[in-house]
Amino acid sequence: MKSSCQLLGSDLATLTGNLHTKVIEYINDQPAEDLRDETFWIGGTDEVMDGTWRWTHDNSQIPLGTPHWYPCNRHEEPDGGTSQNFLCLPNPKFYFHSCDGNAKYMGICQIFPAL
Repeated sequence: MKSSCQLLGSDLATLTGNLHTKVIEYINDQPAEDLRDETFWIGGTDEVMDGTWRWTHDNSQIPLGTPHWYPCNRHEEPDGGTSQNFLCLPNPKFYFHSCDGNAKYMGICQIFPAL
C-alpha cells in the first residue's frame, strides 16, 4: 500500500494531533457505512526495532500510551510482537492497532509538504 501512495506522490498517512480525530470523523460521516466496515493502513511501523513505533514518512517516533492507541480491558495496543509490525485503523473505533503486513486493507494516503 505504501508504494501505491508513493505512485500518487504521497505516502501513507501520519496521523498526529487532531488529524487522527478528523480522519475518524470523515470515515464515520460517509453514507451507508461505505467506509465504516473497513480497516485502513496508515504510515507507522516497528519493523526495524520491535516496540519502537515510527512514522514511515519522517522516521519520527510514535509515542505509546497516547489516546490514539486502542485501549481495552484485556490488553493495550500495540500487542502483536514481531508478527504485527504495521499500523492500521480497524473498525469500529479506528484507534491505532498493530497489524500483520500481509492483510488486505485500504490505505490512507497523505500528501506532505516538501521537506
